This record gives sequence, C-alpha cells and structure tokens, in this order.
Amino acid sequence: MIDTVHPVTTEHHIIRILQQDKRLSKYKLKLHAQSKYGIDIEATGSGYEDFGIEVESCNASWPLDTPYPKSWKSGFTVPTRKLKFYEKFPLSVFVKVNHSLTRAAVVPMSFVCAAEKTVMPSRTSSYFSSDEMFIIRNEQHPAICYCRIEDLPSVIDGLFKSMSQMKRSAVKYSDGRPIFTKSKGEK
Repeated sequence: MIDTVHPVTTEHHIIRILQQDKRLSKYKLKLHAQSKYGIDIEATGSGYEDFGIEVESCNASWPLDTPYPKSWKSGFTVPTRKLKFYEKFPLSVFVKVNHSLTRAAVVPMSFVCAAEKTVMPSRTSSYFSSDEMFIIRNEQHPAICYCRIEDLPSVIDGLFKSMSQMKRSAVKYSDGRPIFTKSKGEK
C-alpha cells in the first residue's frame, strides 16, 4: 500500500502527484512491484502496458526559480543502465527531480537512448557498476521539458498522448511485422 499522506521516497511522491490527476487515470499508473530492479512507475491500463516512468532524484543544487542545475555544465545525463527499462517499456519517460521535489526535467526515453554515450567520473556514488552515461548536450533540446513539479502530470499526459498516437499509427498502417531470430551466442 502506498502511503500518499507521507511519501517515503521520491517515487512515492511522484506517483502520489500523478495519481491525483484525473487525466492520467486511464493509464492506471502504479509503482513497479520491484522498483529497485524495474522501472519505477508502470502503466497497467489496457493498451498502455508499454508505458512507464523512470524517476531519478538529483542531488545537485537546483533552486525553484532555475529550470535546471548550474552544475549540469556538460549536459543532461542518464545512466546507460536505464536502457534495460526502455527495452521492456519502449514508450517510457525519464523524470529527473531536484532534491526538494519542486522541479523536474522530463524526456522520452527514446531520445535518451538515441543520445551520445560518454564515461563520466562518479561524484555521488560508489555502487554504480558503470559510469557510462547517455548525454544530451543541447540544453535547448526540444524533447526535454524543464517544469515545476505541479506541472508534471500535464507534461506526462502530453507525452503519453503523443506516444499513444504514435503506437496507434504504427498498428493501423503496418501491413506486417517481421519475426527476428537471434543469432548464435546472442542473448
């Protein structure tokens, strides 16, 4: 049971905000059963099973009146280990929130996984298995939305609607889907 009065994690806080917005009810958002090893928030509504939200808290100094932290000098980064969530939930969104939970940066995972990869020194954690990151160097990238946390449901709704439209178009106009077989040694 999610404690919506006293959220204990960033993910709990975000799911509480999203579940209060009626526009998002059709997606039937819920915390992933094993959030430590799976995407943080998944859509369980019929037809939306490929949708998800990965949430990450940012420890950087990020005041309410600043769209993104000044410490993001090299770009918007996402650990490459998040790729496994995109593979399972191809219509997912990455949300990075500030420590005080007042600001968010939101980007579709399809843009994240298409970004350049770079290795960065780990400044905050010693438990990462890899310091390889996806990096979007253009702070004005049109797919990144920097918003107040109270606007997050509207941003998620807009992104999910556009991804849903993309999915409907692909289904409607595809005249066949190939079946790919894995070569020897491929997992």
